[in-house]
Amino acid sequence: TQQLAEYGEIGTQADDRIELRMSPSDVVPVQNRSWVTNVRPVIRPEPTQTDTETDIPGSSNGVSLGVQQAHQNGITGEGVEVGIIDDGFDSANPAIASNVVETRSFRSSGGDPAHGTSVAEIVTRVAPDSQLYLVSTSTGTDTEAAINYLKRQDVDIIVHSRGLPSIEDDGDHFLTDEVNAATDSGTLFVNSAGNEAQTHWEGDFRDADGNGFHEWTASGDERNALPASNTDFSGGNVSVTVRWENNGDSSDYKPYLLNPVTEEYIAEGETSDGTSNKYALLSADVAKQPLSLVIENTQGPANDEIEVIVSEGPRKIQRSIPASSISAPADVPAALAVAAYERGQINSQRYTYIQNQLAPYSSRGPTDDGRTGIDVTGYTNIEVTNGLYGTEEFIFGGTSAAAPYAGGVAALVEENQAGDQSPTELTSTLKSASDDILDPGTDTA
Repeated sequence: TQQLAEYGEIGTQADDRIELRMSPSDVVPVQNRSWVTNVRPVIRPEPTQTDTETDIPGSSNGVSLGVQQAHQNGITGEGVEVGIIDDGFDSANPAIASNVVETRSFRSSGGDPAHGTSVAEIVTRVAPDSQLYLVSTSTGTDTEAAINYLKRQDVDIIVHSRGLPSIEDDGDHFLTDEVNAATDSGTLFVNSAGNEAQTHWEGDFRDADGNGFHEWTASGDERNALPASNTDFSGGNVSVTVRWENNGDSSDYKPYLLNPVTEEYIAEGETSDGTSNKYALLSADVAKQPLSLVIENTQGPANDEIEVIVSEGPRKIQRSIPASSISAPADVPAALAVAAYERGQINSQRYTYIQNQLAPYSSRGPTDDGRTGIDVTGYTNIEVTNGLYGTEEFIFGGTSAAAPYAGGVAALVEENQAGDQSPTELTSTLKSASDDILDPGTDTA
């Protein structure tokens, strides 16, 4: 760290990773240090929440969330310690303040508290006497350190309602050891599956005409409309990740945002080297207009399978492949991966909706190494009252809501069962006591 401090500001350290805020011109000198094996941009987790203020596809089943009888029987999660990892929290908010035991931040600056506080509120709605340990993070390295910290606090459950789209979903990456270590120490690690079923594409890079641009269809279409053909993108931030296996060759791919009417390129991505995979990231604030995604092979042989994730922006893309859209670290075998289920009815001043279905956006397996991927679904579109989204009541959706719901139910099970339940026992109970909502038996959704 003394040597790295010559180049910039040292950040979070976890295992053999050290964050360093430095000028791009210093990357090569740092890389040339004999003990440095790799330099790459920071990986930032993204919340797995849908924009339910503008699109509410379903709801929870009202105030009880299906646990009213448990509460009446005195099962409230009393004494169960739940760690929550997120961007930030308002620990003094009345919705969660009485449950908060400890807070910790690994961020270099404060984060938006709305998402994390809402996740924590859902845990307390389901398990009202649980004890909360709130940890704020900004990067993948922060998350790694946060898991280690919560393991040392010996919490019973960790809830993480975010995903890292630049990481291959094969269960083997830089967070795997931390999730495994927490699990081995007796902590159930609960992670949202992601919201990318309708914004994910995976397959071989195809370039039959040899012009370097990916063809999304056998007919040669090189444009994937966001959100759909003949529909303008409504405007706002768009985040795209393209990843492919790192085979040691020089192959690179780059995403672009294109206005198909004016033929103007709006934004382009940048390629980064990962450990087991390479990836390109694009993030841009885009005005309302027609919008398409194009992928170019910019270097080396165009012979890779590519995986494309639109994690922010339109909630649908014209051509999507839901299979294998699960987000890391929900892909780690030891994690409890939670998909989103729209259940029942909610009536409020602004919303009335009845639906019973797997949320269409909810990410699903299989993982890239062939496992089913999803363990359980949890209720989504749950009303929160913390006021941090600008309204007194807000319907918090996505698998971001489903994960703390499942984590809260796990806290009820932990309190109710005799003895200290292991993560394996909690997972077994949650899965065996769940309703089978699609085809009979375990499936990828």
